[in-house]
Formats: sequence, structure tokens, C-alpha cells
Amino acid sequence: MAKQNDFKNMSYVGEFTYLDLYRPKKWNNIARKYDTFDPESGTGAYSISWTLDAKEAKSFEQTCMDHFESCKANSKKIGNFGKLHCMRENDDGTFLVTAKLNASNQFGVRRPVVVGKMMQQMDDLDLWGGSKGAIKFSISPQPNPSDNSHGISAYIQKIQITEPKYGEDDDGVFVREDEPETAPSAAQESKLKDVALIT
Repeated sequence: MAKQNDFKNMSYVGEFTYLDLYRPKKWNNIARKYDTFDPESGTGAYSISWTLDAKEAKSFEQTCMDHFESCKANSKKIGNFGKLHCMRENDDGTFLVTAKLNASNQFGVRRPVVVGKMMQQMDDLDLWGGSKGAIKFSISPQPNPSDNSHGISAYIQKIQITEPKYGEDDDGVFVREDEPETAPSAAQESKLKDVALIT
């Protein structure tokens, strides 16, 4: 398990490509697909992904490598670098970065902290790609048991969705219009100010 000082905080602001924040998922090796679980089960993980161009990806990779070397210099338990677990190249030459949050830890079941433009806690997290906002996440060295190497993984801390996008199953017949957001009360603002990202 990574130590607290092995985590480096980072952020991203822009459009998200994939958002699995509604229900946690886990890869099924036998069926070769992701299984979806009830949030209260504590099984699987939530995830959110965004796309970087080649220049942005190179900069992100260098940041990850620098952090890895810094952690390795202070820990004999960290092996040789294997790969970035949190980034892969797409067919078009762009790169996909994915941050995750396990649905449970030693303290029990947990869910990602997601707020809207007015810093209100969002209830509808069945979001689609194309939603825009910001994320605070952390990167940390993690072991790869298959070859005794280590890589870098990214973990969700807090998410803000400023322009949500939801899918429709009616072939565009119906129009979805969300209720207008209202400014939070003083009590809500005090409760949520620790998850503020952008305004």
C-alpha cells in the first residue's frame, strides 16, 4: 500500500470522455466484460476518463515519471518502472487518462464526491461522455504483481460537473431540461466549501 507522501495531487479542467460515477464496475476475466454492481455492495470501482493530445500526454507522462522516481528514491519496496496504469494511447494518436475510486476501503462503502456548478451535491450521476467540468485527482506508484514492477495509477479525489450531459433512450423524441440551479444556502455552502474546485 502506498504511503501518504507517495501521492501527488493534480487537476484537470475540460471535457470528460467516459464517466462511470453512477455504479461501480469490475472487470470479469471469464466473461471478458465489465460487471456493474450496486453502490452499497462496495464491489468494483468508479472511474472517469479524459482525452489528451500527444503534447499534453507527454507532459503528463513526464510528471508521472518524475513522481515515480522521487518515490522510488525514498522507498526500497518500489521496484522498477513498468508502465502508466492510468493512461493508454487511442487509435487516433490521442491518449486516454483514467482516474478511479474503489467502491470501498478499510472504512467501508464510499462513493465519489461530485458537485455541480453551484457547488451543490449532484444526485444524478448517470452522466455521459461530453460532460464538462473539473477533477482533482492524485497519482501514486502501484505494484504490478505479474512482473514485480511498479506503475503509476490515478485516483479520484473530487469532481465538479459544470456542463452535464445525459443520454436519452427515446430516439430524441423527448427534450430533457434540468431544473434551474439555485444558489446554495449558507449551511450548504459551508458544508460543501471543502469540495470546491472551480467557480
